[in-house]
Amino acid sequence: MSANANLFYSSIFASYKPCYKKANESLLDIQLDTTILTKPSILLDPADSSRLIFVQDASNKIYLIDNKGKILWKNEMKEKIMSEVQSVNEKKKCNLSSPQKLKFMC
Repeated sequence: MSANANLFYSSIFASYKPCYKKANESLLDIQLDTTILTKPSILLDPADSSRLIFVQDASNKIYLIDNKGKILWKNEMKEKIMSEVQSVNEKKKCNLSSPQKLKFMC
């Protein structure tokens, strides 16, 4: 910046990069059959202490997903589950309840 007889001069440099890529901010991208109905439950796998994700979708299917995003199993339910799933056993089975009954799922 410079001044001369009450005038100010400045210079600016601008750069444009046309190949901007939006960063993927998600940790996992998992394709389910429809939208998520319940809040995902984070469970501990007793076999190797890794994290598992349990979720139910809008068509009442339940999913158990590993920490890499692989669907370990999916089962159809007749209705929405009412309880939050707290744990999973070595065979990847969990206890949950629906309005009709308590189920033991695999």
